[in-house]
Amino acid sequence: MDDNKIIVSKEYKELLKSIKEQIKTARNKAIRKVNSGLIELYYSIGQQIVEKQEKSSWGDDLIGQIEKDIKRELPDITGFSRTNLFYMKKLLSLKLYKRQGKALTNFDKTINCESIELLKDSFKESYILDFLQLSEQAKEKELEKSLVQNITRFLMEMGKGFAFVGKQYKLTVGDKEFFIDLLFYNYILKRFVIVELKTTEFKPEHIGQIGFYITAIDRDIKTDSDKPTIGLIICKTKNDTIVEYALSNSNQPTGVAEYKLRSELPEDIANYLPNAEDMQKVLETNSEESK
Repeated sequence: MDDNKIIVSKEYKELLKSIKEQIKTARNKAIRKVNSGLIELYYSIGQQIVEKQEKSSWGDDLIGQIEKDIKRELPDITGFSRTNLFYMKKLLSLKLYKRQGKALTNFDKTINCESIELLKDSFKESYILDFLQLSEQAKEKELEKSLVQNITRFLMEMGKGFAFVGKQYKLTVGDKEFFIDLLFYNYILKRFVIVELKTTEFKPEHIGQIGFYITAIDRDIKTDSDKPTIGLIICKTKNDTIVEYALSNSNQPTGVAEYKLRSELPEDIANYLPNAEDMQKVLETNSEESK
């Protein structure tokens, strides 16, 4: 049978729709099951810590010792830092868990949407990936998602005059589409600020990519009253964070703009943008807390 006839047939479309719905349903069930299992684990750990502290004189030194031993004996599993172990103790105060008859838990009945949000505030979703030791590709996607959230929050809170424009902001150049990770506008500097996030080590081609985006924004989005766009490249690897700004070299002839990386910004710009060192510290602190 002709492959094209299969693809366009109503019978095939119904089959494909059914398969996709089953995949989505199974995936959602798996996620809920993992979340429920982890919450049960966190509660159990928190309960054991509280009970042991009440019966002994160890105090909070117990939590520090548990953290060290887990890191040493289970080095591939993260999410059990001192901070997170304290969060596990706090789960008891949420009163999400009650024993019912022979059932160990009744999470399905007692954890409502509001409580789930409280838990999500305390525990990063990436811990699920680390706990299950999923593929590096899955972890990289979660790392990128975490970077987007952290950088957006940091620039809005610590930068001066930042307004959020969009995530995965679409640029159309010719007949092709390109997507900027994060786009901001600084209304004090009157400049667009592009942020590109990389979960790999810094590569020279990153300069070319962000230079292309800067040119496109300056040509198609920027108005006459706006000043040239600024690019920000953030490379986050397992052991290091690199933060660099890309600025157009205005001395070059029009159409031959050259983009260079600068950790030190011109004074008129630096007053309103977080410097690279501050951003590195914030990202590395976030990274440490997720271990």
